[in-house]
This record gives sequence, C-alpha cells and structure tokens, in this order.
Amino acid sequence: MKRAIDNFAFSIERASETHALHTFLVDQVTPVCSFDDLLRFEIVQAVSALDAFVHEITLLGMLEIIKGVRASTPQFDRFPFSARSVLNFRASGDVNLLADDIVSRHNHISFQHPKKIAEAIRLFSPVELWNRIGDQLERDPNALKNDLIFVVDRRNKLVHEADIMPPYPMQRWPIKAEEVEQAREFVNALGFAIFEVV
Repeated sequence: MKRAIDNFAFSIERASETHALHTFLVDQVTPVCSFDDLLRFEIVQAVSALDAFVHEITLLGMLEIIKGVRASTPQFDRFPFSARSVLNFRASGDVNLLADDIVSRHNHISFQHPKKIAEAIRLFSPVELWNRIGDQLERDPNALKNDLIFVVDRRNKLVHEADIMPPYPMQRWPIKAEEVEQAREFVNALGFAIFEVV
C-alpha cells in the first residue's frame, strides 16, 4: 500500500512544481502571453494523481485479499475474474495473473467521482469511506463530496471541452492561481485521508 501513496505524493508534487513555475513566470517574465495553461495542467495533474492512486490502492488491496492478508468484502466476492485467470492462478499460484485481470477490468473506469471512488474502495475494504474521510479531515462528508465533484467537473471542462466557455467561441473559463492551489491541496488531503482510513 505504501507504493500507492508514494506514487500519489510524487504526482501531487509535480502539480505543485507546475504551480511554482506559474508563479515564477508571472512574477519574472513580461506578460507577452498568458501562463494560465500551467494552472490548467495543475488541475488535470492533481485529479489524475487521485484517479491513479485509487486504481493502484484498489489493485493492491484486492491482491492482499487474494494473498490472505486482508479479509474479503462482499464486492470483492462478486468481482468478475475471468475463468481463464482463475484457472491459471490455481495452476501457478501467481497472483500477477489475477492482477492483470483486475487492471484490464478497471483500465476504462475513472475513479474520480465520489461514488466511483467508494465503489473501488469497497472492493477491498468495508469502511464507510466518506464518513471516515469526513472524520479524518473534520469536515462534513457531503461537503467533501461536493468539493471533489466541483474539482472533477473543472478537470472535465479542461480535458473534454478545451476549457472553452459556451456559447462564446474561443473564450476560456477564467482561472485563478489561488483557487487552483486550494484544489490541489484539497485533492492531496483527500488522497492521504483515503490512505489512512483504508
């Protein structure tokens, strides 16, 4: 599990470095162009870091169940491993054969929305995720979920809509460094809280 949180921290640090670069450029360089795309990248990177973290911690947690280190969950018991993977695993005992199956079944799913994150965590942990995160961060669970939805929606505007405001062609949504920094710090706190409660 430590590998997952270390990778998450590394990815969040990359987003933080992008923020520092934006600050430097705004302060030091004559503004012949906007550096706001660095802020846009920062949001994308932060949400991607969370998504990748949930993918990895779910994989590692499910492998712990397979190895007998962690108790099974009802969602794990219903996970649709392929018959071929199970037979190959039984023959060899190589958990990587089941890991490949987990990865292939999850690689098209985004674990960014609060509901999807909770569904992923239930594959290896019985924890009431958002209630426990609320306790951990001393915040209302519904407010946390709403904040995450807001950040993910902004990320979606960036990656799916080129951050262009309708109906004005070529006008982008405004973006502020302080709001982006708050979003990144929120995602960082959320990732570490997930790690602590599972």
